[in-house]
Amino acid sequence: ALMLVWLAMHAAAIGQGIGWVHAAPDTWNAYARSLAWAAGYFSASVALPVAAKWLLIGRFRPGQIKAWTPAYLRFWVVKFLIRSCPLVLMAGTPVYGWYLRSLGAKIHPTSLFAVRKPPVATDLIEVGPASVVDANAHVHGYRVERGWVVFGPVHVGADVHVGANSLLDVDSRLGDGAVLAHASSLQPGQEVPPGQCWHGSPAQRARFEAPSIRQADARVQARGQGVSALRRRAYTLVQLLAYVGLLLPAVPLLAHVLSSEHGLNSGALGRWTAQLNHAEWLLLVAAGYLGLLVLDLVMTTLVPRWASQWLKPGNDYTLFGVHHALLRGVQLWSNSRMFNAMFGDSSAIVHYLRAVGWRFPGLVQLGSNLGMAQMHDVPTLNTIGSGTMVSDGLTMLNADYGAHVFRVHEQSLGQNSYLGNMIFVPPGHRVGDNCLLGTKVMLPLDGPVRQDIGLLGSPPMEIPRTVQRDAQHVKALGADALRSGLHHKNRSNAWSILAYVIGNGVPPILLGWVWAEFSGELEAHGAWWHAGFLSLVLITFLTWFIVLDGFSRGWTRLKPLMCSIYEPAFWRHERHWKLGLAQDNPLLAMLDGTPMKAVVWRLMGVRIGRCLLDDGAAMTEKTLVEIGDHCTLGQHCTLQGHSLEEGLFKSGAIRLGHGCTVGEHAVVHYAAQLDDGALVRSDAFVMKGEHARAGEVWLGNPAERVRVSPSSSA
Repeated sequence: ALMLVWLAMHAAAIGQGIGWVHAAPDTWNAYARSLAWAAGYFSASVALPVAAKWLLIGRFRPGQIKAWTPAYLRFWVVKFLIRSCPLVLMAGTPVYGWYLRSLGAKIHPTSLFAVRKPPVATDLIEVGPASVVDANAHVHGYRVERGWVVFGPVHVGADVHVGANSLLDVDSRLGDGAVLAHASSLQPGQEVPPGQCWHGSPAQRARFEAPSIRQADARVQARGQGVSALRRRAYTLVQLLAYVGLLLPAVPLLAHVLSSEHGLNSGALGRWTAQLNHAEWLLLVAAGYLGLLVLDLVMTTLVPRWASQWLKPGNDYTLFGVHHALLRGVQLWSNSRMFNAMFGDSSAIVHYLRAVGWRFPGLVQLGSNLGMAQMHDVPTLNTIGSGTMVSDGLTMLNADYGAHVFRVHEQSLGQNSYLGNMIFVPPGHRVGDNCLLGTKVMLPLDGPVRQDIGLLGSPPMEIPRTVQRDAQHVKALGADALRSGLHHKNRSNAWSILAYVIGNGVPPILLGWVWAEFSGELEAHGAWWHAGFLSLVLITFLTWFIVLDGFSRGWTRLKPLMCSIYEPAFWRHERHWKLGLAQDNPLLAMLDGTPMKAVVWRLMGVRIGRCLLDDGAAMTEKTLVEIGDHCTLGQHCTLQGHSLEEGLFKSGAIRLGHGCTVGEHAVVHYAAQLDDGALVRSDAFVMKGEHARAGEVWLGNPAERVRVSPSSSA
């Protein structure tokens, strides 16, 4: 109900702005009104979470609150509003730091705090001067455990570097000059002494030195060429002017230009559209949607390649300048979740990534060379070796940030390798050809270049390159069967891509059609009719995606599989991935931490008991998951019911007993079972087939039992 009220307020404000701009006598007056409305709307959107935090919470303090109590409701409202603020889109910029400081965080103005999902318990976050916290890091000031929300301080000293995909849990601390490497975590109570470099999950003392970007930072600062306060203010001003002066005013201004009395709809075009019937309007809107889709694809492949030519590997670029703006533009334009999901897990993905800028020398088409969730900083600096297959969730870290400067780097993966899920590739990694990289593995940064081996865990340990049984299963198909299977897989994937375009196109096409047909009636009834209309639209869209999820699996429950990627059973499973409701869908993410999240999971086939506290979990095979009563799932945790190794797909059921907890950023793999009261700590990786007994606590990557919990209560 509170979420619908929040949506209604925004919809009413937008509707009021559209109506006010619509009444303008000419286009220039319409733009002036759009600009005034945008400034007011933006200011209110920023002020609302700040005011709500101080009025409903005051200051966050160490402690804990029980889920589903009035205190938890206040916490959830504040969390939702903090993460819905438009300034979240500017993570890593000076104005983002100002926003967090206004919420009570002690983040020094000279530090680079780029975490994309902002912390909630802001008063408990402290970051010293000249420190860097990567955009892909996780710092929130709270965790959920056994039905409780636990708050604790996170202290980051001066001149500290926190790497990508790293987690700082509550009650953790990094001393001045410390480094936490990528794919690492600090567990509650852990402290990195000043000047030391730690890695792993949980973190331990590392042998390698601090990142070289810190040396460049020191040289720049010694010469007095660091980021000045004036530079930060100028960058912030330009950002705000672009957002408030161009982006936001476009919403009511576009409605004004397309209205029946002005602009495009006022002459012959207006007379023509007035004669269209409902079916013709629907066809027109559908054609417009497809045209915008093609235009988006063209822009995604052209704009980043053009902008990337001014970002040269090895050069030191000062933050918050023209080159920094170019880098952010390249990251924004070239990382399209829609096109990655559309073309991923098919032969088309390599052609799409080539168009964006990736290089594939000696390409061997495997039909599933990469998955549906690749990311990068600069696409033209990435090379994938011949015969290499990536499961999903690969992130190429081309940019290396200091507190004053950044660099971009060439990144490459060797030949004939296989990579699992959720792998971040940092600058200077020591991985060569013919390697197996397990899910959530930390790539080594020291020692010889690894070849012809497998790596697993964080810190990484060596394992056999292949599982002999899996390799024999694929080879037994024979070369002719593989060629034929690839041909038929391509045909199946083409139908899946078409289904993706249609399935995801229905909501915006219907919205555009309804708006085109009935916008006049909505404007006549006032702004609050816009609010009701938007609320109805969101509920309808969520219902549509739930139905599409069921359709993608044929309205049946998935069954455990072991098959080649060239067999029809796998193609049907791929289609389910493509059409199923993704965790990053904002409609689903809005329900995190609410009882409605469990309702949606049930509608999509998850067997769930009573009182589930889901703070932002992802489930890839929903109908293979069973969750008992009073379970707790932390944000960014994943229940992954499959693996894909060497072209062999395997899936299995995941069972969580009553009172289980899966911590933040943890992964539970297929065929794993957690008995009643089992607890998986933050950032842990429970391997396939593992069995956590009742009351046990599991920790690490890969996870191991550390002790038996004496109680199932927090």
